[in-house]
Amino acid sequence: MKKLILAITLAMILCGMASGAQIFTTTIRNTTIRQVQDVSLEYMMSRNFAVDRVEDHTLTFTKGFGDGIWIIQRNMIVKFNMLERDGNVKLMVTQFEDSPQAYIKGQRAVEHLAPLIQDIRHAIDGTPLEQIVNEATDQQPSAKDKAAKKAEVKPSGLAFDGVKISGVEPGSLADKAGFKEGDVFVELNGKPANARSLEDIDARLAAKRSVVITYERDGKKGVATLK
Repeated sequence: MKKLILAITLAMILCGMASGAQIFTTTIRNTTIRQVQDVSLEYMMSRNFAVDRVEDHTLTFTKGFGDGIWIIQRNMIVKFNMLERDGNVKLMVTQFEDSPQAYIKGQRAVEHLAPLIQDIRHAIDGTPLEQIVNEATDQQPSAKDKAAKKAEVKPSGLAFDGVKISGVEPGSLADKAGFKEGDVFVELNGKPANARSLEDIDARLAAKRSVVITYERDGKKGVATLK
């Protein structure tokens, strides 16, 4: 039984390292570092965190978990870093494990601290709890998110139904060139347009190459260049 509990605890530790944000950042409006420290001390101590160190721009707390017999004793260190700018304070919270018997030491995920950090900010500047999110993750999307966003926005700003334009993104190259929904493409760089060749438009634009397009609108032909 004891081995099973130890195995489950180890799995929880490893999962905490492998996933989740390792820093929670929020900007507290119209305040000072001293005020943020005072409120943070009050809230953290009320949750049974011990104050380890108080410095000009940081607060360090510690807390132990487990009974040391059936469940591994884990000593967690939570650090509040504060940076004051233009009357606001950016609060950055990280957590580390420093347990002598821990299988793996180091920085840990901080999601479980989010409600506490939200309470602290709400108490200081009144921001609704549901509006307080982790600025560190929101402002720095993953490479996968960036790639997906890039794929969503085509350089031309065009959508097609066959060789007919079915949509023009406002402010795009196609919009600036004067294309409209319903225009029919006749030629691309002097060659007959077809559904397959239309796929090359965005590839050419992404490669910094221009595309000369002959199109038809209301029975009249026109020529425009995307570049």
